[in-house]
Amino acid sequence: MSLNDFINNNSAIFFSRQGCGAPYHINTASPFVIFIVNKDYPSLSACLWNKVLGTKNSAFLVVENKALMPKLLQILKQEKNLQGGGFGVGFKDFVIQQNLIIADKFTRILGAANVFRKHGNRLIGINTDGEGFVTPLLSLIQEKNINLTGKKIILLGAGGTARAIAFSLAKYLLKRNVSLIITNRTFVKAEILKQDLLKYFGKSKKDLIQLRKRGELKQTLNENNLLAIINTIDSKNVDALNFSPLAEFDLSQKDNQKKSLEILKLAKENNPHLIVADILLRKKTTLILKQAKKLGLTIMDGRPMVLHQAVAAIKFVYPNLNQSDKQILAVMEKII
Repeated sequence: MSLNDFINNNSAIFFSRQGCGAPYHINTASPFVIFIVNKDYPSLSACLWNKVLGTKNSAFLVVENKALMPKLLQILKQEKNLQGGGFGVGFKDFVIQQNLIIADKFTRILGAANVFRKHGNRLIGINTDGEGFVTPLLSLIQEKNINLTGKKIILLGAGGTARAIAFSLAKYLLKRNVSLIITNRTFVKAEILKQDLLKYFGKSKKDLIQLRKRGELKQTLNENNLLAIINTIDSKNVDALNFSPLAEFDLSQKDNQKKSLEILKLAKENNPHLIVADILLRKKTTLILKQAKKLGLTIMDGRPMVLHQAVAAIKFVYPNLNQSDKQILAVMEKII
């Protein structure tokens, strides 16, 4: 069965109509890229890839029933013009858990793949989310000429994206003796993340990977040698433009903002070169970044991560692409 026949025979599979000008179909007679998501929502990935590749054959495929994924991926393996694609929220971890693709040890223990390429009749996946965040962060650190030795990074959150960022931070920074401090509302998730990091990077790094309970956050941010605060928490029930993850979300808006500002002021007193990053991509600046900027701290929003993870993903699917990272970024920056 062909891909288009499979789609036409299943009402729970359809092409997204919110993909930034991306096509609502795929021409499988030509090279194509496909992004698989679990619900229809506005996303830029297919649009970005089409602009970089100079084609109109990258599209979003919405799969509302996970049970259809094994069959779908088997069909994709047989599509000779499939180049690769991506997995959205809901499928990044699913394809690893169900062994639906081939992945290396790093991707498997991380537990999620956001991009895949077709090699023969195999689908090989990796995760570029973490690299997409860490690449611009390291550039920022280099620009500021910061000595990394003995520095600490606080990671807010332990979910899917936080895991990818934690693994990439550990990959690049543990060898520089930078400590990673993880805090999460559900503490057991933070504990699992630490154990998985130690499984991969070795138990000798246990002193560099630390956990803090949410109630200890204010005290932690009052310490010296803080390099960065990174927020990955994205709650559907919280307005990130008016509430900060540095304070409890069950506080009133006024009290949340007041406590967050107090915490940032304390952090700045001991760490004037502190970087505050928030991966959430909003049309307006999130509260935590707005407060940090007002205090004169360096900030980084979610845009660099989106751009750089896409560059890494495109290069993975098209390793012989005759465009530099800088050229690819220049094309994508016109869209985001």
